[in-house]
Amino acid sequence: MTALRKAGAIALLSLTITARDRGALLWRLAMPLLMTVLVGSVFGGGATGARTPVAVADEDGSTYSRLFTERLGAEPTVGLRETTGAEARALLEDGRVAAVVLIPKGFAARINTGKDADVSVRFDPRRGPPMLVTEVVREVAMRLSVDAIAGEFTAALAVRETQDPSLGPAVRRRAIERADSRWLPIPPVMVDAEVASALAADRRQRLPTGMEQASPGFAVMFVMMAAAMSAATLVVERQNGTLARLLTTPTRRASILGGKIAGIYLQGVVQMGILIIVGQGLLGVNWGQAPAALALLVAAYLFSATGLGVMLAAVIRTEAQASTLFPVVTIIPSMLGGAWWPIEVAPQYMQTLAYTVPQGWAMTGFVNIITRGLALAEVLPQAIALAGFGIGFFLVGILLFKFE
Repeated sequence: MTALRKAGAIALLSLTITARDRGALLWRLAMPLLMTVLVGSVFGGGATGARTPVAVADEDGSTYSRLFTERLGAEPTVGLRETTGAEARALLEDGRVAAVVLIPKGFAARINTGKDADVSVRFDPRRGPPMLVTEVVREVAMRLSVDAIAGEFTAALAVRETQDPSLGPAVRRRAIERADSRWLPIPPVMVDAEVASALAADRRQRLPTGMEQASPGFAVMFVMMAAAMSAATLVVERQNGTLARLLTTPTRRASILGGKIAGIYLQGVVQMGILIIVGQGLLGVNWGQAPAALALLVAAYLFSATGLGVMLAAVIRTEAQASTLFPVVTIIPSMLGGAWWPIEVAPQYMQTLAYTVPQGWAMTGFVNIITRGLALAEVLPQAIALAGFGIGFFLVGILLFKFE
């Protein structure tokens, strides 16, 4: 058996042992997912791609009010719930919807007489003003306003030509419906807007909330903790003399250490892969916007985490030291690096300190992909920085590592 195959066998054995360890699986998978759901739900719930729950109360029950409701429900950012005015207010008070849209009685009558028709939006003050909902309602109202202008013009023209005022409402209704159909499948006039000032609306300014923050944050923290825990087994094996006994077999030191390192890295790949899949499939976190960028960043972060584990295994001599030190060098840097909250909300000096640890670079890269929709070129600096951390950790760890 070649040295490379021996190293691979050691790595697969390490992965198999971990898969059979229920305690290890609890810490590697169950805990990060549980923390993600709990913290993500408290601080904003689902990903920003989720629909905002909105109740609409149509007290008019007319063709125009139904048309308004249909157009509002077609908006991809709104999760619409049609109900009565009283129930809508109750839903708002209970916090089950973010906003209520009220279409008052007489809505159609005012449009038919060429008067202004009002629609009101009420929101839960605990969630803050729902700017997105307000803007959507305004867009729908603007669309119907344009339709109403077309209907008014057509009705006026029909009445003038026929001298029959009774034709006005029917002609107006048909004209409004026909004018509204002209918006489909796309508005008749499209606006291609591009922000000239990068500072004004740069995607880099967007902050993650809810699951978008919690999913990558706890993945980063627990993957680093798992790498440290795996490296702790090296300390135990050295303390128990297991590594020394391996040297009596026809296996080179490089194969043994390489297999152990590859095993730690492989465990991280499986762990991170499962956390990403669950985050994407069950929690609605958009991990898959840039697959190439994500793969590169994950590979670089696992490289740095594995390197840190090897370095710690080299400098720590006993299992007791490992149990004391490993949480300190994984949890605190994770918090400093923005795993628990967006680092952008911290003071400037903390934002600077965040980039002294791998977790800070990893969180910046993951947030750039998930929340800001950036691609490979934009996350390349974070991947390079993580690779640099990994190289430094590995150099120190390999030079100082001892089998006995």
